[in-house]
Amino acid sequence: MVITMKTKIVLILVVVLTIFSACTPAQNTESEQSTSQSDTSSSSEESTSTASILKLEDFKENADNSEDIMVSKEYWVDPTIIDDFFIIRKSNNDAESNLMKTDGSLISEEFYFNVSPFSEGLAVVQRIEEDKARSYVIDKQGKVVIDNVNGEPIFSAIKFHNGMLAVMMSEDKNADNMICIDKQGKVVDNPPITHTYNNFYGDQMMVLYLKHPRYTFYENNTAKDEENPDFNPLHAIKFGIYDLETNKKVTEPIYHSIQYPAVVDDKTLIVKDNNLMILDITNNKVIKNLSESYTQPLIGQLNVTGTYLTKDGVVLNFADKPSIILDANGELLFKTNFEKLGNIVDGKIAFWKEGKVGVLDLTKKEVIVKPEYDDISNIYNGSVLLLKGEQWFIHKFK
Repeated sequence: MVITMKTKIVLILVVVLTIFSACTPAQNTESEQSTSQSDTSSSSEESTSTASILKLEDFKENADNSEDIMVSKEYWVDPTIIDDFFIIRKSNNDAESNLMKTDGSLISEEFYFNVSPFSEGLAVVQRIEEDKARSYVIDKQGKVVIDNVNGEPIFSAIKFHNGMLAVMMSEDKNADNMICIDKQGKVVDNPPITHTYNNFYGDQMMVLYLKHPRYTFYENNTAKDEENPDFNPLHAIKFGIYDLETNKKVTEPIYHSIQYPAVVDDKTLIVKDNNLMILDITNNKVIKNLSESYTQPLIGQLNVTGTYLTKDGVVLNFADKPSIILDANGELLFKTNFEKLGNIVDGKIAFWKEGKVGVLDLTKKEVIVKPEYDDISNIYNGSVLLLKGEQWFIHKFK
């Protein structure tokens, strides 16, 4: 019973965190803007560019892994660092979860049925009490700061946005059981935007997202192909753009995906008709069609999964040639001789050599983590998680 509930809640969390800012608009637009694409040359900009080539042999080695902190093998690690914490679960019982700091210590001696990442300094943890799930909001010292809403227990919640949290008050997920609260646990009567949508289980969910005046919404494609062993339910979703200020759709749901998390200077990555593009979300205009500009790769050939636009740019990984690095406008910065690169964060980037992963400092032109690991987390605030065999390590950059 507990394991079934655990599995379902974890999957719900994954879907909600993956689907960025889903909005159900109150009304349709009277006239819809069409997404215009910028003109691109039929020839590859990569082949005609004079951009310099980044070669591994040009990076001097300055690796020092002496500060690696070993994570106990009794834990299964979620390799995503947020707010200097990451989620761990007991390897022999994934219904026992906790948050670990990047110094290797646990936030609390107590293990929880489920935990969410930190957002705005607070996290949601869930316990099973009298065979029922109940959620609490804790601070970074592990102290419970919200344990009820108007005297009633909270069933579940995900994360804070602009000081507000959308909570579900019972396992019956419908709009009547969804409330928006502030950081003191008080009900927000008229939150800027709350809405519901049906997830893949048929449950109604509520999302609150307030970082940008334009947001994404999505609609499910009812045509499913579940007999296909490669079927991914996320492929059945089409995304569109919605404007909160005018309370109208800007586009119909025409995109296969829109980058999560959020936007970089009003720019985001989208996928439409098997093309990866950089979109100006404010003006609803494609700045660059990356698929047309760089040898017209198909989505199946282009590594889109896990590829994000950051303030430092975006990396394109290909199946049959070295990676390239673009700036935030999609202009070619560097060709490389790397077989695969990660996302650029504060000048640091993961690289792969002969199937092993390390870290480069692009600013200093140094190899700061040797390519001897099997997996890597996101780079966050000078820390990264590294996997060697079955052993996870916390690495802090000097």
